Amino acid sequence: MPVTSIGDLAQNFKQRSIGNRLHRELSTLNLELTTGLKQDVSKAVAGKTKPVAAIERALTLIDAQSLAVKEANIFADATGTALAATKSRIEGIELGGMAITNGMPKLQIDAMAQSARIAFTGMISDLGTQAAGRALFGGATGTSQTLRSAEDILADLAASLAGATSAADIEAGVNEYFGINIDPSEEYAFRTNDYLGEAVDLAPFDLGDGSTADIGIRADDTEIRTALAEVARVAVLSEDLGVSQQARAETLAEGSLGLLQARNEIIALEARLGTGAASIEDAMVRIGIERDGLQTARLGLLAADPYETATRLQQTEFQISSIYTLTARLSGLNLVSYLR
Repeated sequence: MPVTSIGDLAQNFKQRSIGNRLHRELSTLNLELTTGLKQDVSKAVAGKTKPVAAIERALTLIDAQSLAVKEANIFADATGTALAATKSRIEGIELGGMAITNGMPKLQIDAMAQSARIAFTGMISDLGTQAAGRALFGGATGTSQTLRSAEDILADLAASLAGATSAADIEAGVNEYFGINIDPSEEYAFRTNDYLGEAVDLAPFDLGDGSTADIGIRADDTEIRTALAEVARVAVLSEDLGVSQQARAETLAEGSLGLLQARNEIIALEARLGTGAASIEDAMVRIGIERDGLQTARLGLLAADPYETATRLQQTEFQISSIYTLTARLSGLNLVSYLR
């Protein structure tokens, strides 16, 4: 039976302790060589850790601000993309609408109405866009569906126009449905039935330096409703309204001017969004400058000399290798080898 002395156990424990210490030092040196920063903060600043702690706190705050500003930037970009798509759809109808005359054949009127219906459907889809799980045009929470489907809206709009006989009747009925030129306190069909978002605006995004970016736009805002109403006025002609072809042609002719107004409303929203996006861009630049300054300050306090660190790393690796070699030799010793 092999017998192990207390001295051997102590020697084995000592070798393990040295090996563990060297491995910890090797890991620390690897981090210092990779990050360029000393890992023993207290030793690096001779125990005066308060400045370093202040810098670390500031960097943590800057990172939190950066995350919030990035979220705002994503929201602004997605909103801008949706508005640009909506404007493009309106412009597509407008180009054809400028050539309309009261004597247009039925097939041309049907084609134009169908084109507007497709555009209206696309606009509803644009206004239902989500970014990071949040509906862009749904108000404060923006977590649910923003609008009913285009088919449902146009069907209800057509039903509300029952009895209309002229272009003026159609225009008045559409304006009433979408709440155009009425007291904001009054109820109207679009807000009651079609808008499914929150009645409260999205809160401005906090940019971290006391400034904010107000980029919230709701699908029931006046500009959006005006744009939808003007496109719907043409699109609803694809429904069976029971009006004469002359009334349909007059609606298209007048609608071309309304589409121009609709486009201008979207442009106004883009300008408002652009103001908020500019504030977000300024905040991103500011945060980047502040972070660079703080990191430079931290580096000035905790910088690790790369040459010195690499030299110590090489020495530590050599020491670990030597311990492994020595342990292997000791484990191979026997009585005969010892007596030699």
